[in-house]
Amino acid sequence: MPDPIAWLNGTLVPFAEARLPVWDLGIVQGATVTDMIRTFRLRPFRLEQHLNRLRRSLAEVGFGISQSDDDLETIVNRLIEANAIPDEPLLDLGVVIFVTGGPQAMYAQGLQESDDPTICVHTFPLAFDRWAAKYEEGQSLVIPEIAQVPAGILNPQIKYRSRLHWYLADRAARSKVPGASALLLDLDGFITETNSGNVAIVEGDRIVAPSVGKVLEGVSLEWIFELAGSLGLHCRREDIDVERLTAADEVFVTSTTYCLLPVTRVDGVDVGDGRPGRVARRLLSAWSSCVGVDIVRQAESGGKGQQV
Repeated sequence: MPDPIAWLNGTLVPFAEARLPVWDLGIVQGATVTDMIRTFRLRPFRLEQHLNRLRRSLAEVGFGISQSDDDLETIVNRLIEANAIPDEPLLDLGVVIFVTGGPQAMYAQGLQESDDPTICVHTFPLAFDRWAAKYEEGQSLVIPEIAQVPAGILNPQIKYRSRLHWYLADRAARSKVPGASALLLDLDGFITETNSGNVAIVEGDRIVAPSVGKVLEGVSLEWIFELAGSLGLHCRREDIDVERLTAADEVFVTSTTYCLLPVTRVDGVDVGDGRPGRVARRLLSAWSSCVGVDIVRQAESGGKGQQV
């Protein structure tokens, strides 16, 4: 296995040496925006959409970087090529891009002259064992007392790293149900999202996700809506309360890493019959066909699964 490398502020470095100084605003204030891409057969999936979302986040927080999207695409592909396991095309990678506000001048004490943002790109092997069993067993969600940060305080369209409320929410959820993820409500009692992705419900032949502007616009959710159209399913964006959530035929979560996981329990109550539903299976099958990888088998085999 090759020693992985990362790209930090214009330089390729060993991954183990990709470090931030203690005066970086990403550490001092958590002032960091990010995006993450995954590969299928070691090719980045929907990279353009991820870079577009990163640009929107950068614009919202006012971080200016000199790299173009073409530059970032070149860096991403260079790292995938360098960090891939030879002759193992199904051992796919996650690719993280993050940008911080750069140095905090007072803390830096003159040790860093530039006040440019810090930018880093790195990869990691997808941890299939973290979610492999959940395609059949389902994901449990718990709604904690912690609410989502209101949009008037922090725009949910920013994909950011200052996530202490998510840390506390997931800790509270897992103290009740080991392995559960927290699903946060907004201040009006409508569902928002989980720490790792978007949530959607299935009602008959309709897929419904929370209203636009209430949650981060997920690249995976957008893709699922595209797949749904090809399967004769209808998609809507509406406010969803807890009663509607628990009465749904199916619930699922979407994310870059695991793509789609069926939700089988919410606050200890079964969703539907407590088993992964037909729509979730159809969407996973369609997604697998499009990328040429059996997503479920890949995860279950630890990255050595079957091609489609």
